[in-house]
Amino acid sequence: MDFLESDEHRDLRAAVGAIAARFGGDYYVEHARAGTPCDELWSTLGDAGFIGVNVAEEYGGGGGGLVELAIVCELLLRGPQTPGELRSRASRMAPFTDVSTAMAQGLFGKALREYVGSRVTRQALLHFECEQLPDPDNRITIDPKYVDAIGNPRPVIHYDASPYMRRSFAAAREASEQIFAANGIADYTEYKTTDADFVTWQGKGYTFWGAGHIVGTHRMGNDPKTSVVKPTQQCWDHPNLYLVGCGNMPTLGTSNPTLTMVALTFIAAENILKQLGE
Repeated sequence: MDFLESDEHRDLRAAVGAIAARFGGDYYVEHARAGTPCDELWSTLGDAGFIGVNVAEEYGGGGGGLVELAIVCELLLRGPQTPGELRSRASRMAPFTDVSTAMAQGLFGKALREYVGSRVTRQALLHFECEQLPDPDNRITIDPKYVDAIGNPRPVIHYDASPYMRRSFAAAREASEQIFAANGIADYTEYKTTDADFVTWQGKGYTFWGAGHIVGTHRMGNDPKTSVVKPTQQCWDHPNLYLVGCGNMPTLGTSNPTLTMVALTFIAAENILKQLGE
């Protein structure tokens, strides 16, 4: 997949950038504080034909699409910048690292706000979600060697990123590099070997994070030897006990599990009512 812009898009970016360079942040702040419209900016954009750039030509527009509109909006919002001034954070969740860096320098109060405001507003963060395939080796077990203070077993987590996932990391990284290059963004992405979820693929390293969708541990299935609850959400070992929630899901893709959880809850409720009726 190629994310590089066409010659026409680069020409549009240059033309809008030239207009943006005549205005900029101070211009917007001045009019915002005075409560006055930015007439000069709109007049200049209108004269250049950039207002309605995504409207069909038969209606007086520029005949472009959402990409052209996005370029115009981006350049106007970004304002005048020097090459490389826009920083990337493809592998970090800004502004957390910026806050920690500022606090390490002893900044707080107004100085901290100004530091973070001057950096985060010039950053671009790309977040990629990669599909993971069902893998029986990714599981939670218990072990007599791992118990808490009163003897209850602690969860033992077995998890690794499959080759399929690692290829996804490499493809996402390639896409982000193209996007950064096409937009003149200085790439500050870092993958450290000391990161908790650092993996390698074809000689290159990547760091990944979980999406926070907690599922499994009392999975449903058709065999009591490999599952905790039946498809009806009724426990195999305790007929009078139903479990609901994302824990019943045998596996998970990428998207949020909320609707699936609701559907499983309805299944459990219907079967509880059915059992009570019997």
